[in-house]
Amino acid sequence: MSILHQLRTNDMVNIDQFLQLVIQSSTDNIHYCYRQHDTYYFWIDQKSTRGVDISFGHEKIEIKNTTLSNPTDLLLTNILVEILLQMVDGTIVNEAEEYVALPIFTEEIIREICSIDAHTLLRLSQTNEEVTIYGPIRKTYFGKSMYKRLVPYENQLFVLAEKIEEVILKVQYQLPDYEYGNVLEVQYDAHPLVMKLLTNKTNCIVDKYDYILIEGKGKAPLMITNAVLNKIQPESWSLVDAYTMVAPRVTTSEWNAFVTRAAEFDQFENFKQKKADS
Repeated sequence: MSILHQLRTNDMVNIDQFLQLVIQSSTDNIHYCYRQHDTYYFWIDQKSTRGVDISFGHEKIEIKNTTLSNPTDLLLTNILVEILLQMVDGTIVNEAEEYVALPIFTEEIIREICSIDAHTLLRLSQTNEEVTIYGPIRKTYFGKSMYKRLVPYENQLFVLAEKIEEVILKVQYQLPDYEYGNVLEVQYDAHPLVMKLLTNKTNCIVDKYDYILIEGKGKAPLMITNAVLNKIQPESWSLVDAYTMVAPRVTTSEWNAFVTRAAEFDQFENFKQKKADS
């Protein structure tokens, strides 16, 4: 669920000037990028979970906040709207066409929004294996496995919101500077499958894939899923959310033990046969 506001105005906005004023407006490290169709995306480095979209149209400017925007994002929205209203004459309306007083997001409103979003994510995670949240840098994954970590806070919704924010911020900004490694795309049944090849040659970050290939002792790689990996991972690897895993190199003995565990769940031969039959 998104929160949409519009700035109604007859004035033209000098977008370059607006962007310059945004950068100068705060000591925080505000970033922006152009998306498409006169839409710009703004976020604060190290602090934003979701960012803010602003679309410039004829006689209206749309401001969009997405689910699980954190207080940083909502306060950033206030800053962006304030700058726009310094440049043009206009009024702010919500989706119900009601006029909105400034600031759009007060402390009380922010707490309410964050609490509602946290409760929504908790319920979605209770019934879904995967709930994907797109952040400024990368995806964060929630779902049934994360539900177990979050449910103790279900009666303290704002605390729950803070715990969710911690997970998103860690995935966005606090992972080590590892590569994503070898990622392959395989055509299967007219649909491409994305696969990750895991070796013990480099440190890497593991994302969500259709299958994970593991370099083993034989010619063919072992093939497992993220769900299996999450159960048999080497002890020194850490699962940050439902699927994102920090996977540093391990000792040869640790790697061989991991390969042995993975072999019990290998799906390579079944996959090869299904591909041959398709």
